[in-house]
Amino acid sequence: MNKLKVLIFVLLLAMSMGLFSSCGEPIEEIRATLKIIAGDDEILDVTIPLKLKEPTVLALFLEATMIYAINYTLNDNGDSVLTIEDYVDRTEGTIDYFWEYLKDGVLPDNTTGGKAKDDKIVDGMVITYVYATYDTSTAKK
Repeated sequence: MNKLKVLIFVLLLAMSMGLFSSCGEPIEEIRATLKIIAGDDEILDVTIPLKLKEPTVLALFLEATMIYAINYTLNDNGDSVLTIEDYVDRTEGTIDYFWEYLKDGVLPDNTTGGKAKDDKIVDGMVITYVYATYDTSTAKK
């Protein structure tokens, strides 16, 4: 009987060491807010938890749109948003309509090329997707 106890102890010890050695750094949960706005239409304003190793703007967007059943389309590369609900990336005459995001009220810097899948977020951050317009006739040539 003592051999069985020792064997069980050794097995449990080996299993616990294996579990702890594979853990690495614990993944911290963050809470971030996602707002989606198209003109006067507030589509979403929600704060949700994320527990990912490196949470990104796109991860927050995908989690929130899944939870709240928001329809969207990503670009062919899967790294940026093209459409949300009925608001589509399009051009009418000289006006371009598109989705852009802000991090805590500021457009993202150019280090990620504006790609939501590469843009990291931190706890407490507010990400706002805005349906924007740009008049190409006003661009400097």
